[in-house]
Amino acid sequence: MKKVLLIYYSQSGQLTQVLSSFVNGLLQNENIQTQVIRITPKEDYPFPWTVKDFFNAMPETVMLKPMELNEISWNNIEADLVVLAYQPWYLSPSRPMSSLLQNPDFLKCIQGKPILTLITCRNMWLRSQEIVKKNLLQAGAKLIGNVVISDPSSNLVSVITTLRWMIFGKKEAFWIFPAAGINAEQLKQTEFWGKITGDYLTNANLNPLHQQLKVSGAVQV
Repeated sequence: MKKVLLIYYSQSGQLTQVLSSFVNGLLQNENIQTQVIRITPKEDYPFPWTVKDFFNAMPETVMLKPMELNEISWNNIEADLVVLAYQPWYLSPSRPMSSLLQNPDFLKCIQGKPILTLITCRNMWLRSQEIVKKNLLQAGAKLIGNVVISDPSSNLVSVITTLRWMIFGKKEAFWIFPAAGINAEQLKQTEFWGKITGDYLTNANLNPLHQQLKVSGAVQV
């Protein structure tokens, strides 16, 4: 039996949906067990954002200033694979996730473990992923794959729909604009990538996983 630990922070709930689909894919393999941990700041961010809070979050996020998280015991956690699910904020990892990646107890927990990153974003994620990769390398963890689910709308369209969603909480389509965020087809595809990951994990060979994920469209720059 292989154990997968999935760790995430979701403010709007979108990443919760994505992770649920990925877990559904993993659990198509009867030899997989999953444990999901949602990290939360002691002073959580509002949703929808106020305009002030939205822009106020930028400096600390970009500077990777850690914030206080609700305590989680990382001792004696067993995992054959750790999935880190996060969102980029201002081209950096979300502040709750970057705070976790500076937690000594968590870094000790993932030392020597294979890590798969699962990213949801509007469009740009490369810079934030480089920061995450650096933290994982320093922790002695091994990044073995990456899955990216991004808003399918064009850049200019998603600026409008995403800001409307973040500030007013309105995600649905309006006027000529599509709904904000990811869609049902992408959730289904995420489930497929979860199944691929589970199959490679139970075959005890994660080395070719990222190449297979790339071939199936899990990572597009």
